[in-house]
Amino acid sequence: MVRIALMFAAVGFGSAMLWYYLFSRYNEKRAIQVVDRMRLAWRGRVLSRRWSGTSRLHIGMQLPSALFGSAHITIRLLPRAHPIHWLKRRLDSQIETVTIETDLERAPTFSLKVHNHRWSGHLARRALSKNHPWVIHRSGPMVLTTCEDWEAEQNPVLTALLMARQSEFTDVALKPQSPHLTATLPVDALTDYASALQVFEKLRELAQETRASKR
Repeated sequence: MVRIALMFAAVGFGSAMLWYYLFSRYNEKRAIQVVDRMRLAWRGRVLSRRWSGTSRLHIGMQLPSALFGSAHITIRLLPRAHPIHWLKRRLDSQIETVTIETDLERAPTFSLKVHNHRWSGHLARRALSKNHPWVIHRSGPMVLTTCEDWEAEQNPVLTALLMARQSEFTDVALKPQSPHLTATLPVDALTDYASALQVFEKLRELAQETRASKR
C-alpha cells in the first residue's frame, strides 16, 4: 500500500510539474508573440523585459513618434500554469489584457477617463421565435465631469476619446501626472500586424487631439 501511495504521489507530482512547465511556456510564447506584433507594427524598440510570475509580462518600449515618451506595456494573461487560479479566472470570465502607459510630449491640463463597458445577455429559447424578435437599444455617450463650467476647448479630446468607443479599448485615461496616457485593451484585439497598427493609430489620434486641445 505504501509503495502504491508513493507511486501515485510521484505520478501526481510529475503531472503537476509537467502542467506547470507546458503552460508556463505557452504563456511565454503567447506574450512574446503579442510583443512582436506591437514592436513590428509600431516600429518600436524593446528596452526592457521582465516577468511577474508566469502570467504577467512587463515591457519597456521606445516608440518612434515624437508625441510619446517611452512606453510601459503590461501583458496580463490567464494563470494557466496554476490550474486552480486558472479555473477561477475562467469562471469569473476574466479576459487577457494589454495596458499601455506612456507620457505625452505635452502633459494634459485635465484628467479624463473613458470606460467602454459592453453588456450581453441570453434569451430564453422561446424568445428566438418570429413572434419575439430581437430588440436592441443603443445608448449614447455619457460624460461625468467635476467641472461646473464646461470648457469648449476640451471638445477635441472628447471627440478622440469617444472615438475609442468604436475601437477595442476597454479603458482610456488622460491626466497631468505621469503616465499621461493609459489605455487597456484585450489581448485578442492584437491578433495580427494590421490590428496592432490600428491600435497604434488610435493612440496617436488621442495624443494629437490632446495636443490640439491646448492651442
